[in-house]
Amino acid sequence: MADLNSLFAHHAARSFAKQLALQDYLGEHAWNVDITRSIVDFGNGRIHPIQLIGTESEGDGCFMWAWANTASKLPPASIRGVESLRAWGQKNGVAELSERKLPLDQWPGHNLAMVAAGLLNADAYYRGPYDGGALYFLVLKLPPLSPIPTERILTVLTQTISQWDIDGRTMTEAFLEQEGFTLACTDVPGGGGQLHAVHADGRALDIDFDGLRRIVKLSGTVGPKLPN
Repeated sequence: MADLNSLFAHHAARSFAKQLALQDYLGEHAWNVDITRSIVDFGNGRIHPIQLIGTESEGDGCFMWAWANTASKLPPASIRGVESLRAWGQKNGVAELSERKLPLDQWPGHNLAMVAAGLLNADAYYRGPYDGGALYFLVLKLPPLSPIPTERILTVLTQTISQWDIDGRTMTEAFLEQEGFTLACTDVPGGGGQLHAVHADGRALDIDFDGLRRIVKLSGTVGPKLPN
């Protein structure tokens, strides 16, 4: 049975990679959401479909899923994604996905949005701040993410483990498999392990873990130059 912590570890790195790609795509920008049409306008013709995830509230210190925000009478089309997430959570025993509100000190909006982006296979998510809180929504139909260059993969891995308290080995193995690498894992005395990952395009990564499943060493070969 899945739990939210393991889901976060499984999806965190790729979701973070998507956020880096979104930053590259947007640069300096403004944002304007039209909830009735389920779109966001980032300016310069960059208009994209969205799915609402939820909101952070500074008032009660909680994150509320969009499906639970009945007072706002949100259009059903704008919350189909989180409704399916809710149903998936109920089916698979992940209670947090079907609870109306979650405390931000346990589950910040960024973490929940990363899980949502992963489970719903969205291109990215966006945090739109407003007085007293923030709106989170999935952004769809963005330029394709893959393939991710080796340098960016190493950046994603190092920044993910530095920003979140996470199972480094689960995060790493999931991310590399999602990126199409073939993995060979070796356990070593003391509880650590070594991971050798190879991609069909010639890229390779070597990663060492300690007994607490933390990354202690990583290196990679760039391989052929990938298209932008």
